[in-house]
Amino acid sequence: MNKMLAALVPAVLLAAAAQAQSYENSDARAKEIIGHVLKNTTGYDHYAVDMQMQLILENGKSFQRQIRQYVVEQPDDFERTVGVFKTPADVKGSKILMYAHADRPDDQWLFLPALNRPKRIANENKSGAFFGSEIAFEDLGNAKLKKMEHHLVREETYKGRNYYVLKSTPASKYTSYSFIEIYIDKATYLDGEVRYFDKKEKLYKVDVPQYRQFKKNTIWLPVRQDMKNVQNGRTTVTTWTNYDFTYQIDPSYLAPEKFMKME
Repeated sequence: MNKMLAALVPAVLLAAAAQAQSYENSDARAKEIIGHVLKNTTGYDHYAVDMQMQLILENGKSFQRQIRQYVVEQPDDFERTVGVFKTPADVKGSKILMYAHADRPDDQWLFLPALNRPKRIANENKSGAFFGSEIAFEDLGNAKLKKMEHHLVREETYKGRNYYVLKSTPASKYTSYSFIEIYIDKATYLDGEVRYFDKKEKLYKVDVPQYRQFKKNTIWLPVRQDMKNVQNGRTTVTTWTNYDFTYQIDPSYLAPEKFMKME
């Protein structure tokens, strides 16, 4: 028996080493895939865009939100965004300022006309709903991809497309997700579906984004996002129209003390 154990030990060690190498290669490949995704969706410099959110309740009743969004890339970081709510009346004049960072938690400020002053959104509150939608503050922007831990768990053919499937863990300890499955299209290196799992590892939300190429087909930007909460039956449909790459916001409006003056 001792001889048999002695013979098995090297084989077990080799198998463990091979598995460790496989995990390491998987993580490196996942990082490479995310790098392609970010390369495909950045390089726009700046733009303004009309954003519409349709909040659909489980009974089919829906509400609209109209937002004008201004986005500016940051050469030494990621991007800064101002969103100005245009309709309906109960949210008109509300504004959000976001500093998306490449290597640390994003900064977000909210201005509500009723309060008449900006309020910084604390990290522990970013799991909250964005203006009653199924989108959380922590879901906003692509910079979050750079701060997640990604693992390539499988390759899968789904709805006629070939995907890399990543299991991604948010960096924030305040996140409402245990992990996220991201389906990256092998042909385009864009996310075709994103599945969010709650702290009990049950499917929570499913996000189906759609993209279009802009700036002479050099970058991809979103034109639609369907975020369905499978636990409460509600869906938020977001669309982006009228991209304007000539508009450049006055940089002073990207400051926390002044963004509320943006119209």
